[in-house]
Amino acid sequence: MVAIDPRLTTVAIHITVDPRNVDELVRMARETMRIFKEQPGFVSAVLHRSDDGTSVLQYLQWRSREDGLAAMSSPEWQGEAGQRFLELLESGRASVRPHFYEVVETVEAT
Repeated sequence: MVAIDPRLTTVAIHITVDPRNVDELVRMARETMRIFKEQPGFVSAVLHRSDDGTSVLQYLQWRSREDGLAAMSSPEWQGEAGQRFLELLESGRASVRPHFYEVVETVEAT
């Protein structure tokens, strides 16, 4: 049985991308996960790639919303990795929709 802590904050990031750029985006997302893993309050991260290569879904769990926001402001994220991601967005090769969520209910297999 998996124990889910309802106090955790989840950041779900849906990124739409041209299939020609999806591999680059996945590499960037993996790098992001390595950076965030070292930040205070990090709990977990999961990365998904759509079957058709047009989107990537990443979600990260933090002990609190403040921890997640602090990680996104960290020098590590604001450095080279963050700049490359911003360039991808600004170039129009990808668009992103991040949202913060709270756990409402969890159902597990019996």
